[in-house]
Amino acid sequence: MIAQRISMALAALLLSCTSVLATAGIAAGQNAVLYEVTEQMKLKRSDTVRAATASLMGAISAGNSLCPDGLVTALKVGGCSIAATASDTINLATGQGPVKGRFWILIPGDNPVDGPELVIAEGSLRGMIDLSPAVVGWNGVRVPLGTITGEWSARGSRGGPLEGLRTEGTLTGTFRLPFADPWLGTAYMLNPYAYPAEGAAVGITKDELSLGVPAVRLELGFVETIPSAVSIGLGWD
Repeated sequence: MIAQRISMALAALLLSCTSVLATAGIAAGQNAVLYEVTEQMKLKRSDTVRAATASLMGAISAGNSLCPDGLVTALKVGGCSIAATASDTINLATGQGPVKGRFWILIPGDNPVDGPELVIAEGSLRGMIDLSPAVVGWNGVRVPLGTITGEWSARGSRGGPLEGLRTEGTLTGTFRLPFADPWLGTAYMLNPYAYPAEGAAVGITKDELSLGVPAVRLELGFVETIPSAVSIGLGWD
């Protein structure tokens, strides 16, 4: 096990410098974290292509058009929730491929006890996924990381507090895939350069399980290129 940890660390150091540095920068600029709840995967073209559709759920920070400060202040919550469905087609020889999907910004609805479910904005995204560290690896050693880059657009839902919102922008993100660590149990990789040093990975908490199973973690940074300010109203009450 220790030898495997050291091999992974050395392999990570040999990954393309731009790929690893991009991952670190993306994580630093995140304003949303989602977890994969379900995934349906198929192999195509004589097992050379992986096609998958996933459902994700998570949170997006306040302070942007999708989750304005005024809204979270009025609702007395720390941020908004975000749900998404996405489909990708990954070439298993490169670990790369296109992705497209839809997402919804949510706040608590008519039941304050269950999860947020009232849609206040919805949008779409399109981009490219690079899972080459995890799919291809280096010298046969796979590193449980990946990235996503793309564009998105969104609009406020009719009758909701963001009605009239039209906004779009770019997104970047980091996939952290669960992996088995001999000391932490199941974990997420934080810094492949430093692994297996302390702090290079973090153990998965019970809040990061989906029905008891460790979930893929996606850290996203939504950047607005055309922000649109709208007045905040609670007219659906």
